[in-house]
Amino acid sequence: MNPGKLNKRIKVLSFSGNDVEDEGGGFLDNWFDGPGWETVIETWASIRPISEKAMIIAEQLQSEVTHTIMVRYNSLIKPSHVINFKNRRLNIETIRNFDESNTYLNLMCVEKVQE
Repeated sequence: MNPGKLNKRIKVLSFSGNDVEDEGGGFLDNWFDGPGWETVIETWASIRPISEKAMIIAEQLQSEVTHTIMVRYNSLIKPSHVINFKNRRLNIETIRNFDESNTYLNLMCVEKVQE
């Protein structure tokens, strides 16, 4: 992996609070600026949308992965975390230790479109 390809700045967020109720009896999901969300780390990343061919294959495997994100290895990153990239939410589905060398992590993510 060429470290120069890590050219996008991302935030890895964790929901650390209790569910915050909204006025309608549901729960708030203001993931990028709402209460309960904390930044775990800010780091440089390579972000790639999944190609059309890979998406077709992924759909056959019942996967919804839309992006792969490569970051330097960091043991703080967990599948329960969320990526904030330019106020776009990418939920981490799977984390792979690239080459099992504790050098890079490959995050398989699903973009959640805000309604």
